[in-house]
Amino acid sequence: MTQFAQYSSTYVTLNHLKVVNGTRDLVARIDTFEWEIEQHGPLAMPEVEAKVEEFVNSAWQIQKLLDRIAGGQNVSLDPKYSTAQENLDAMVDWFAEQNRELKTIFRVYLAGE
Repeated sequence: MTQFAQYSSTYVTLNHLKVVNGTRDLVARIDTFEWEIEQHGPLAMPEVEAKVEEFVNSAWQIQKLLDRIAGGQNVSLDPKYSTAQENLDAMVDWFAEQNRELKTIFRVYLAGE
């Protein structure tokens, strides 16, 4: 999960630098992430499973926003933001914050509490 959060938080920069291929690489990484989680079977960790779903949904939002911006549409997906770019910046920041906070989600399960 930390690798996926890190990748998602840096994807916009990688896209800008042409290190990745538009949103195609992001879509492939989302699919791979979902497959990797499925390989572990039911996790029996409700908070982690909810966070996985949130990560996937948020990564799809990044993909949609990048495609909108590339298509000349600067319309946000979230009404809180006035532009797609502002919405995209918030999504990137969210993934970076989530990456830092992942340890707390797993702490309960690892400590046996």
